[in-house]
Amino acid sequence: MKLLYFIFQTPDRSNGGVESITQVLERLPAGDAHIVTNRESLRSERWVRAGHTVEIWKLPYDFGKEMPIITDLSSRIRLAVSLLDTNLKAFRLMRRLRAGVAHCNDIISLMHAGPGVRLSGGKVVFNIRDVKSDGVYGFKWRVARNLASSIIVLSREMLEQLRDRMPPALSFKREHFHQIYSIVDRSRMSSVEPEQRAAIRAQLGLEPDCFHIGIVAVVCEKKNQLALVENLPQAWIDDPGWQMHCIGDFRPKTESYARRCSEVVATRGLEEHVRFLGFAERVEDWYRALDLLLVVSKREGLARCMIEGISCGTPVVSFDVTSAREVLEEHGCGLVFRSGDWEGLFNALQELREDSMRRDRLGQAGTRIAAKLFQADQVVAAYQQHYRELSGNIAESGQRDAKI
Repeated sequence: MKLLYFIFQTPDRSNGGVESITQVLERLPAGDAHIVTNRESLRSERWVRAGHTVEIWKLPYDFGKEMPIITDLSSRIRLAVSLLDTNLKAFRLMRRLRAGVAHCNDIISLMHAGPGVRLSGGKVVFNIRDVKSDGVYGFKWRVARNLASSIIVLSREMLEQLRDRMPPALSFKREHFHQIYSIVDRSRMSSVEPEQRAAIRAQLGLEPDCFHIGIVAVVCEKKNQLALVENLPQAWIDDPGWQMHCIGDFRPKTESYARRCSEVVATRGLEEHVRFLGFAERVEDWYRALDLLLVVSKREGLARCMIEGISCGTPVVSFDVTSAREVLEEHGCGLVFRSGDWEGLFNALQELREDSMRRDRLGQAGTRIAAKLFQADQVVAAYQQHYRELSGNIAESGQRDAKI
């Protein structure tokens, strides 16, 4: 069964949504997937190595996590022409490949390919990987809901929040939604013995007697690193016994948010405490070396750093972004606080800093639950089964039409 994937990538190398679907693609039989993307990247190289066909459709604009920002008439025209062009290509590609199902990995790829897929008679699987922090979904959601034959979410909390935030005019049909967790690659993301952990810390240049906290995420407004450094208590600033490592794309020369983070670190005298390290190819070494992982994002779907961190045996302290309570609290592998409760967050960090045995218990629980929930075989099987069901519905529909 040939499957068509539309995966439009942002420049961020640590994009968790693209990494999640890449983990699935690497485990599909070679040649099963035809992938359309907008740029060459390390991940597109991995798709090719997995034996799949990769086709590049360059777009006339760049974008971050959302659709391009429309500021003037020429931008509107450029976007409209691009959408028409890519949807016509999607229509032709579906017909040429005789593909029945197309997977759109985010709202950008859905808008650029979904209408063409549907016009070809195909089914659209829309993978939602993020949830709004508050409010009701508007126009884009209405379009997405009507285009998608099926919507895949990453956790029960995502399903509940989407139901609550759906516009009143749209009916919520639970059978339209399917929950499938992300994969964690246990060959990379696993805990190590204390001796090996000490060796990794030494290799990374981490002081052995220091308490090491990490944030694994691109430095951007959504991930909220600026608010974190702004809200660091003075008692922590005066304490020399800890360091915070921000691991993820960091571009202070070209991005104002990253530049502002650097400025606040300098203004508050945090240079000895807070380090912006940029993208790390072997992020698993950092997970294993850290004493604690932080998630302070404004919103998430299922934070990849959270599930990879617990798989490596590192306890997580998180704001109550989507899926945090479901994963961390329900399974006893981390602590969750109301978003914006900086006092509660730092009090918990201090308590865990002073209680290594509790950190160990949380870490061990995380390793166990990650092996159970985010197992590659069961996640890939769930996707394959869902694709087969949609393809079967297309075949049944065609048979009914032929009889008529």
